[in-house]
Amino acid sequence: MQEGDTLHGYTINSVTDVPEFDLVAVQLTHNRTGAKHLHLARDDDNNSFGVAFRTVPRDSSGVAHILEHTVLCGSRKYPVRDPFFKMMNRSMATFMNAFTGMCCYVVCR
Repeated sequence: MQEGDTLHGYTINSVTDVPEFDLVAVQLTHNRTGAKHLHLARDDDNNSFGVAFRTVPRDSSGVAHILEHTVLCGSRKYPVRDPFFKMMNRSMATFMNAFTGMCCYVVCR
């Protein structure tokens, strides 16, 4: 696998060895849609897949971050504070987080 090769409808833009993390980073572009793909190849049981879209805020007031924490604070009807921490005890997930600069759907195994 090298720069310029095509693979399952993607063109490989770069292949970079990252010895500090014992992985190979492969940057690809989907030929039909132009979507960017970063594949981190590593021998590790903690595998994940994510799809992310930038959701850049209109200003740097921090409103998105405040709203994120407010929503995750719970309510009278849903009195669970910090649901990510509560779910960690009841889930096999190895990663849970929220983002304000992007909409990201992550699946971890």
